[in-house]
Amino acid sequence: MLDVLIRNGWIADGAGSPPYLGDVAVEGDRIAEVGRLGASASADRVIDASGKIVCPGFVDPHSHSDFSLLANPTAESTIRQGVTTEVVGNCGWSYAPVTDASAETIASRLHAFGWDGGSIPWSTFGEHLEFISSVGHSQNLAWFVGHNAIRLAAGVSGSSPSPEQLEVMEGYVHEAMQSGALGMSTGLEFNPGREATTEELRRLNSVAG
Repeated sequence: MLDVLIRNGWIADGAGSPPYLGDVAVEGDRIAEVGRLGASASADRVIDASGKIVCPGFVDPHSHSDFSLLANPTAESTIRQGVTTEVVGNCGWSYAPVTDASAETIASRLHAFGWDGGSIPWSTFGEHLEFISSVGHSQNLAWFVGHNAIRLAAGVSGSSPSPEQLEVMEGYVHEAMQSGALGMSTGLEFNPGREATTEELRRLNSVAG
């Protein structure tokens, strides 16, 4: 017996074909079959989708749900709109890496969006992702590491990081990429990233690939 059977919906499968009437069978966390499954198909839960569209979840390629994710891990405001995957860490802001130089600013931003978890329990980008996973979240997430967060963590202000600071920043980008980041985002209208030179951005992006 199937776990879930969605019946009689207009199936838009995302492949470019016109929607068609059909059923979707689910076993565990996988789609087992799509089509007209017939009256003999049964499931623990049957959903009548008559008059409704059944489609893959939407992807939001520019989201800031990570701002409130720890305070609101169910993210119902996006899930209930059909968004199941979000690309986060945009506009130069992520909540890692964190150092003594940046902890107060990062904690202040998290608390402004409702998190009451006290001191930040991670430092690296990878540790941040592990913490998010341990808390749990409803949507699929793809992450950028933020240039502003990298600058803050390295203690950089103004337009000219020292050679040592630039090497530290490159190390942060490398660690984030090794931990699964898509790349590095920038928000060059925001401090402290707005002070960055072209050479700084070139160096960091060469690490991100």
